[in-house]
Amino acid sequence: MKTSRTIISILLIYFSLSFAQFDWEWQYSTTNEQLNDVYFLNKRIGWVVGDRGIILHTVNGGKDWYQQYSGVTGKLKAVHFLDENRGWVVGDRAMLSTRDGGLTWSKYPYRIITDIECLWFIDDSHGWICGSENIIQKTSDGGTNWDIIHTSVGKFDDIFFLDEQLGWVHSRDNAGYIYKTENGGYTLQPMSRSRKSFKTFFFLDAERAWSCGGVVGELNKIFGWIDVSNDGADNWSMLYEEGLMHSVRFFDDKYGIALGQKNRGPFTDKIYDLFYKTVDGGVSWESCEPGGNAFHFVNRKIGWVVGNGGMIYKTNTAGGILNIPSVRNSK
Repeated sequence: MKTSRTIISILLIYFSLSFAQFDWEWQYSTTNEQLNDVYFLNKRIGWVVGDRGIILHTVNGGKDWYQQYSGVTGKLKAVHFLDENRGWVVGDRAMLSTRDGGLTWSKYPYRIITDIECLWFIDDSHGWICGSENIIQKTSDGGTNWDIIHTSVGKFDDIFFLDEQLGWVHSRDNAGYIYKTENGGYTLQPMSRSRKSFKTFFFLDAERAWSCGGVVGELNKIFGWIDVSNDGADNWSMLYEEGLMHSVRFFDDKYGIALGQKNRGPFTDKIYDLFYKTVDGGVSWESCEPGGNAFHFVNRKIGWVVGNGGMIYKTNTAGGILNIPSVRNSK
């Protein structure tokens, strides 16, 4: 009887995952390159960036994608637009800007950071970039000018600001600490140490935050986690430990989405990318394909996922995840 119930559960999960894919619309991207980030201003206008200097643009929600000439051949990692004309793209040895929606891209002449990992704007004026060096660059005029902030740590791989003053950065230097700033990045206060397998974090407000990460070990065995903080990153506690998560976003204190990976089963070394959703603050997660490298949602239902091989998928139904059995973390 127990074996029968197990088989039925597996079949339910399998068919739920299969049918959930109908809520994702594949979009022809015009490239086979790895895609690393996506940003939409609204339901119609968006950009995607990837390896070998790839920049893609759509004006009809992704029905058609057009390549824009970046002028670089390295890996582009992040994109952000302030409006339909002004935008920024950063990556390996690249810091690009446009004033005409991407028809022309210019290399920023005063790039200080060699490999830029993080690009963050909170409004049309205030933005930050950071990466391989012990430097944070900050703009207060939409990127026309950038202040250079020298720090005692470096190798930044994630950044998050709530307003002009309050923000956090993660450094792989100094044992992987998360640093808090209350003056726009000019001084950094070390908070609690993150795990070595850290990928990213998300702050809902000054107190509530989630961080996630994981590694792929021997025989492709995945070890992953999500932690939660209720005191602004002073302390973290383990919330979920099942699949590897590499990106996460919350719309409120209950509803969140993430991208990650999971082993296909206990008796195989195959892994697959997944899109995750939680409705209980991250205690449990439901998953469906496709996953990917990055996502962007313009509201709770409409979003895009991009990934390897030029993959772009769009959903109008928040991924269409069915009521499949959630795998809850055992504590």
